[in-house]
Amino acid sequence: MKWRRVLNVICDAVSEMCRAHRLDDALNVLLKHVVEISHIEHACVFMLSQDHNCFELRATTIDMTRYGILDLRDVTVPLDDPAFGTCLTSEQFTKLEIPSECSNGEMQCSTALKEWCERIGVRALMLFPLKADGEWAGVLCITTTAPDGEFPESTIEAISALTKFAIPALQILHLRATISGIEEKYRALVDSVPAIVWEARFPDLRVTFISGHSERIHGHTLDDYLSDPQFFFKNLHPDDEPVVWSAIQRGLETGDVEVVEYRYRDKWGRWRWVRNVGRVIFDEHGHPKLLRGIATDITEERQREIERRRLERMRALGQIASSVAHDIKNLLAAITGQVELLLYEVRDEHIRSALQTILTCTSDITAIVERMRSLYKMRAGEAERTAVNVRRALEDALAVSEFQRRTLMKKLHKPLEIRANLETTPPVLGIEEELREVFINLILNGLEAMPEGGTLTVRLWSELGQVCISVCDTGIGMDEETRKHIFEAFFTTKGEEGSGLGLHITHDIITRHGGSIEVHSAPGKGSTFIVRLPAMKQTAHRPTKGEPRAQHMPRVLLVEDNLIVRDVLRRMLIRLGYAPSEVATSLDGLQRIAEEHFDLVLANIRGADYDGWQLANRIAELQPHSPVILMASWEDSWDS
Repeated sequence: MKWRRVLNVICDAVSEMCRAHRLDDALNVLLKHVVEISHIEHACVFMLSQDHNCFELRATTIDMTRYGILDLRDVTVPLDDPAFGTCLTSEQFTKLEIPSECSNGEMQCSTALKEWCERIGVRALMLFPLKADGEWAGVLCITTTAPDGEFPESTIEAISALTKFAIPALQILHLRATISGIEEKYRALVDSVPAIVWEARFPDLRVTFISGHSERIHGHTLDDYLSDPQFFFKNLHPDDEPVVWSAIQRGLETGDVEVVEYRYRDKWGRWRWVRNVGRVIFDEHGHPKLLRGIATDITEERQREIERRRLERMRALGQIASSVAHDIKNLLAAITGQVELLLYEVRDEHIRSALQTILTCTSDITAIVERMRSLYKMRAGEAERTAVNVRRALEDALAVSEFQRRTLMKKLHKPLEIRANLETTPPVLGIEEELREVFINLILNGLEAMPEGGTLTVRLWSELGQVCISVCDTGIGMDEETRKHIFEAFFTTKGEEGSGLGLHITHDIITRHGGSIEVHSAPGKGSTFIVRLPAMKQTAHRPTKGEPRAQHMPRVLLVEDNLIVRDVLRRMLIRLGYAPSEVATSLDGLQRIAEEHFDLVLANIRGADYDGWQLANRIAELQPHSPVILMASWEDSWDS
């Protein structure tokens, strides 16, 4: 064979082997060119196994399926094979004839190699060493079935030359595979760490590596960062960017980037809190080269801290409110007492009217102070659960929200209306302050969701053993993605004005009360929040929290559809020593009378859904011994 052609084949072989991605691919390329320059029958390559226990068949021109062998690595040669040992030790080509018995009776090769050769009909092998720096080893074998078992000298020289040039290419592939294995090992190790390991390059701080935990927590992949050099800073909260840059600047001076906490937007638009620590890597000239660090998502930790602080503030407010309420009520009691004394003595109608106004105001102030004290009163541990009058809690929430409604109307210059349809329901077992907080959150959220004005409808009813509350606004509504995350901590659609905790706390309170909350909404169609709480089963009347106990106090059923009038009458009855229970409709009143005994029924002569006289007659049928008092204003006609 002409050496020019051999050199061309060698160049092609080495070039093609260097382009291979796997060692086995390169070995098959080598065999293809071995056959091309030698015209031998077959060739194969054995390589040292990964555990260094034997030599494995890695590539061959022989169709091994003809011999029932599907996996080449099932064909092995012992590590102490004499023929392979001689070839690799001498680093010279070695000829092996089959049968391989020497004149002194010793075998030239192992039984495994001899049996494999006999199985495929090989008469002789020529072995060429594949070895580099002792790090890896293999043997290239060419075979012949010729009776004399001889190989042309030109063939041996050509293959020897090819293998010498092929070894560096194989070494590169071996190193590449080793490095790849190490990379995979450490990537798996890094990805198993419950933190985000990252690396960025100066000067633009483009992220060049980020561990898989980033995708699991924030939904961002390495490709997201590689495709956009400013991807990190685009998702960094604008208010936190100066803090991050300041930490990096100090890191350039000291080498260590101090611990920094910032908000970072995840794939779904939620702001997450992240704690980061890093180190600046400098090149040999002292210039910053890389920035490496570890980031941990601390959103839940932040949430717990904010909740702890909120509880501390609530406890402090509760103590202040209780203290202030005590002083204010003492002053109000003095004012009320003096005014009532004056009412007994003064006959001038103008003065009496002014005094009556003062009494009304003091009564309202007393009610406000009580609401403030009950709203912010927090105990050190889990508060005792009692039977909560949900209707009363909703009425208090509506009263507290009234100021916010008026404030928003002035700010927006748009009408905001609240409509309430509150039925009488069984009580629920829970913490009244927490449930009232839920109702206030939902009402205020509904008002704020109507920047163009609108109507907020609050409903209360019971069904299937549950007490149900719905808060429905006619505002801007929400899309599906927003609805998915509306109850998550720190998720907000209010920008910097929102904390992202209101609805999360609401959901938490409802869940702890054994209830559920759902939302129905669509863009431009408003939103409806529905809360369902398990109703208490009552076999007899049980005073609810905030309702006076009936021991030694006459029980009065108050039927009045006007919320303000009903509240005034309730307070008056309590002041006079009665235990009032109130309803808004005649149907609710008749239901209560059918189930409970009352010493007195006090009803408006003209209700929204009833006639007082007819109601009195019906009550007389249900409780003949309970007196009924009908109330009428001057405008009401007794004859009607």
